[in-house]
Amino acid sequence: MSELNYNASGCVPNWFDRLFFVFVIIFSGGALAFVRSQGAMILLGTGAALSLVLHGMFPRRSFFTALLVWMGYFVLSTLSIGSFHPYFMLEIPILMLAGYALINVWGNKIFEHYSRCIYILSAISLVFYAWHLVLPGTLRNFVDAFDCQGDLFPQAWRNCGSVIIYSINETVGTGGIPRNCGFCWEPGPFSCFIVLALFFNYCLNTPEKRSRKINLILIAALLTTFSTTGYMMFGCLAIYYIWQHQNNLVRIGSIFAVLVAVVLFFQLDFLGQKVQDQLEMTNDWSILVENSRLYGKHYTPGRFISLKLAWMNFEERPIFGYAGNTLLEYSYLQGASVAVISGIGLIMARYGACGLLMFSVILLTSGRRMQQDSRQKSCFIFILWLVFNVMIGISFKLMFTPIFFGFFFCGLFQQQKNAADDEPAPQLPPAAGSDPGLPEKLPEATALVSIQRGAETI
Repeated sequence: MSELNYNASGCVPNWFDRLFFVFVIIFSGGALAFVRSQGAMILLGTGAALSLVLHGMFPRRSFFTALLVWMGYFVLSTLSIGSFHPYFMLEIPILMLAGYALINVWGNKIFEHYSRCIYILSAISLVFYAWHLVLPGTLRNFVDAFDCQGDLFPQAWRNCGSVIIYSINETVGTGGIPRNCGFCWEPGPFSCFIVLALFFNYCLNTPEKRSRKINLILIAALLTTFSTTGYMMFGCLAIYYIWQHQNNLVRIGSIFAVLVAVVLFFQLDFLGQKVQDQLEMTNDWSILVENSRLYGKHYTPGRFISLKLAWMNFEERPIFGYAGNTLLEYSYLQGASVAVISGIGLIMARYGACGLLMFSVILLTSGRRMQQDSRQKSCFIFILWLVFNVMIGISFKLMFTPIFFGFFFCGLFQQQKNAADDEPAPQLPPAAGSDPGLPEKLPEATALVSIQRGAETI
């Protein structure tokens, strides 16, 4: 079995690699307006390139093959839409470069280091969340004083803010218990990052690294998000855990209990009403257009209407999508300007069938690699990875973040070896009169005896 071996190339992550990894995590959380800007994307590409340079690495054939596939799509999509968009051309290659750097610097330890980072951020979020529950006014003042979020949300949403490691996202009029956003712009993505950390801890990381304390902190942070997607992902992981450790009777009973819990869970007011509102909005375009005019570029509808809009775009341009020309979006042509939140929907709408094919390939190869590198070697690791990405892709665009590109390309971007490791050691010709069948180097004990006999002769 071929694995991504940490330090196999003599590459030891330094302080810059760790700093870059933290930047990738914060970038992927999307809680700051800056990390969604073109400047942040340029900074990401520069950091990835510098990380490779510091270790004397240069992208190899696997990277350039993926880049060639992307450029082939870009050329064809540009001809299809009849307009050239340079940022659209560079965005995916920069994310690929970041993923390549993460894979080659960290190897299979990328999952362990990711889990450790999410654990630390989850522990910090619980401290802020307790502060939020006990003294919400003082926390609000603290966030206002050190707010780094920028203009990510409209001014009407006064209960939003971020201090990088913790965010508040409460629209005006929202009551009840606050939700833990962690380092993300809202609770849903944070819950997805947490469940993936639990998944890696159980399936990929070494047993001594899967301490009960870490898992308890992650689960506690997950519970405070009140996220539909996160809870459903955790339910799938719980079923797999029970299936691995219990007998058939307990397995069947646990699956039944989880299904009952899911049904009861969706009966809760905050979830049932949210789903009902999103379903109603999919049939009323007037609400969509009105909200778009009210919030402008900040308006993002629910996951269901995002999928519906994506399908309409897909029907209009099924092969290449609208690519870099957002003026071809179906919502824009209908008089609205909507930011679709669904990652799978965005792939369908923007990249068409070509994008779906490319995404399917990297998703399947990464899932197969995780199954090979996991301790259980179970096909359910592969299935869980696919299910998790479908759940995340329906609700959020996390698959277009650098940390996910690191996960996706773990099956394609092998860890690079140093040039010295690839070159065979030079072979010297045997000395005149020597026996070529003898070993080039005598064992240590034999050499010592030969030296002693020489001394006696002298």
